[in-house]
Amino acid sequence: MTATILTKRPTHSMDIQPATQEQVVKANDEDWVVIEKDLSEVVKELKEIDSRLGVRYNGVQKFYALYAKETIKGVEQEYLVNTFTSLDKRVVNRVREIISPSYDYVAELEKQDAQAKKEEEHKMHEKMGENAELLAFAIRKDLGVKDKAFF
Repeated sequence: MTATILTKRPTHSMDIQPATQEQVVKANDEDWVVIEKDLSEVVKELKEIDSRLGVRYNGVQKFYALYAKETIKGVEQEYLVNTFTSLDKRVVNRVREIISPSYDYVAELEKQDAQAKKEEEHKMHEKMGENAELLAFAIRKDLGVKDKAFF
């Protein structure tokens, strides 16, 4: 089945959200619709970048899959390239970034890992700071220490 999909407006952020692992795992073969055209011409631009690229939408799990078709020894095969929760010009920009000779996948992974670690440490500090305050208050209360303000 093919359809024209109304695409969402792009945001100013270059970040585009991929589908979750759970969405991908739960996606059934019969739930996919091949996107041949969209109002923002994202599919057209992707095919101009590489004619082997295609886009499908899973209406049940609510995400798009970018895939590549390739014929090897007379057998057509499809490969998942990436997943996205929206289809807009950011997808085209992301593909252009990935195929650029200057793109460094390892550096990007390291950057993402460092950011995730920083966010996790921040969450831990936030949680521990709050717990430490509660603990200090409980200890002062148990010991009968009253806070005095000095002016």
